[in-house]
Amino acid sequence: YTNTRQEYDAAISLVEDLSRQGVTLPGELEEAKKLVDTHKQTLQRLSEDLHTKIQMLNMKRVEILKVQLEGYMTVLKQYYLSCSNILTQFPLLSTDRTASSLEQLIQSKLII
Repeated sequence: YTNTRQEYDAAISLVEDLSRQGVTLPGELEEAKKLVDTHKQTLQRLSEDLHTKIQMLNMKRVEILKVQLEGYMTVLKQYYLSCSNILTQFPLLSTDRTASSLEQLIQSKLII
């Protein structure tokens, strides 16, 4: 792409120089204009190819991010499910329990 861009710029400057000089061979200016058109078409084709490749890379990036997000969600779900399972194994403290029952829970190492 860079080389084509440089060739295109060089062809444009050649046409401008030939136009400024005014005295050229009969087909020289037309040939330089054809060269500019050729490089312009090549540059447009490469630009479209580059745009397509960038779009494909962006789509792949989005797919990768989606897979990573799904993985994080799965890990978080498993974490909260395991926390929920652990909490169901222990008796929940309620406000009607006395201080002695709290001491018994602490002594039995259920709550530390």
